[in-house]
Amino acid sequence: MGFVGSKFDTSLFLRRVRTDLLLVLIYVDDIIVTRNDSRAVTRLILELGREFSLKDLGPLYYFLGMECHRTPSSLFLSQQKYIRDLLFWLKMDGIKPVSSPMATSCKLLKDGGKPFYDPFVYRSTVGAL
Repeated sequence: MGFVGSKFDTSLFLRRVRTDLLLVLIYVDDIIVTRNDSRAVTRLILELGREFSLKDLGPLYYFLGMECHRTPSSLFLSQQKYIRDLLFWLKMDGIKPVSSPMATSCKLLKDGGKPFYDPFVYRSTVGAL
């Protein structure tokens, strides 16, 4: 279909025709298609639909934990919902925000402190971040 893989992201494919650029981002079974011409996006979705079983979910609002908010001139990406859901899962949803989550004058020692109470929760949290 004339797409070229991105050098920077193996899940991003680009097709350039003169000044137009069509972008397709694929992650497992989720696909984002965007371009400055909405008719070209519709044509591509129809063409892909002839080869594959797919469902057009319309404009992008949420993808891989990222919220997408459109303005007339831009697209704003936020992970606020993802972080709120993570804090809720950790039972930390009632905490107050701070500019730095740790005292800046604290001395860390390799063998200091006590082990984390639940290694599964620790590993899951680090993985989610």
